[in-house]
Order: sequence, then C-alpha cells, then structure tokens
Amino acid sequence: MDKFKGKGSAQEEAYRIMEKEDLKENGLSMPDEQDTPQSPQSSPEQVLAELEETRERLLRTLAEMDNFKKRSKREMEDFRKYANEDLIKGLLPVIDNLERALDSARKGQCDLGALVEGVDLTAKEISNLLGKYGVTCVDALGKPFDPAYHQALMQQPSHEHPENTVMEEVQKGYTMKERLLRPSLVCVSAGSPKEGADEN
Repeated sequence: MDKFKGKGSAQEEAYRIMEKEDLKENGLSMPDEQDTPQSPQSSPEQVLAELEETRERLLRTLAEMDNFKKRSKREMEDFRKYANEDLIKGLLPVIDNLERALDSARKGQCDLGALVEGVDLTAKEISNLLGKYGVTCVDALGKPFDPAYHQALMQQPSHEHPENTVMEEVQKGYTMKERLLRPSLVCVSAGSPKEGADEN
C-alpha cells in the first residue's frame, strides 16, 4: 500500500481509507480526526469584530479615493483656467507700450518715424515673448512651396523666382514646438512665361 503515498490527494485519501479498514479487521482503530489537535477557532464575536474593522477600513479607503478624485478635478480645472497666466503677464508690458505710442500719436507728440520705430520695437517684444513659449514664424519667403506649412492663395508667372517657389508672403505662418499653428498664406511662382510656353 506504500505505492499510494505521495501521488496526489485522491490517492492519499484512498490509502488512508484502506489503512483504516485494515486496522478495523485487526480490532484496532485510527484516531478520529476530531480528536486530533487543531488550530484554535475564532469565536463568532471575534469574526464579527474583524469584519467590522475591515468594513471601516474599506469605507475610509473609499472616502480617501473620493476626496483624491475631487481634489484632482479641482486642480485640473484651476490648471486649465490659469494655464496662460505667464503668457498674459508677459503681454501686459507690450500692451502698455502700444497704448503709450498710440496716445503720443493722437496728441501729436511724436513724428511718424518715431512712431514706426516704437511699433517696430513692440513687435520685436511680442516676437521674443512668443519665442519663450516655442512659437516661431514659418520660414516661407524664397523657399520651395511646402503644403505642410504653406497655403497657396495664387500662382503667378515670374522671371525672378524659380517655379514652385514662394515669391510673396501674404500672411505669416507660425509653429509652436514643431506643431503648426497656422500655415503661411503665400503666392507661388509658376516659373517664367517662356518656361510655361515650352511645357505646353
């Protein structure tokens, strides 16, 4: 019967039953399982107390998770609301300079040259501020037409510019950290009239 030992719980149970039958035939008996020492069982009161403690821990955890979600939502709303705060603060001095230039022009306290120079400096301030946030102009004028960054408004013959070259920039395009904000609106060269005639 030793061959049944160690070959799985079902075979071990069969071996135990056969061993018990052999002992009965010889007038002996195996000790009852209830007589064998067992680990002490928890009382119903202890089980209920542990369940209540687990329930309270679960409720606290759920409350903390709910508070965390509400706090995260408020923080995200505040971030969206004030995400452009630094940019706006940087624009305020630029607006101040424009208003001073316009006020001087209205009062006749500056000549046209000084006004143009002041507006030019203000435009450079704006460009520098945008540069801090990764905003740059699309380099279009004199470059080959690129539909990824340029939008052609018209195409004109030109002796000075090779075919498919941006010959005029109607409106500047801008990118922000390599993402296109808006394309440049351009006029594209169709090549010289002679080249066009040869193609026909």
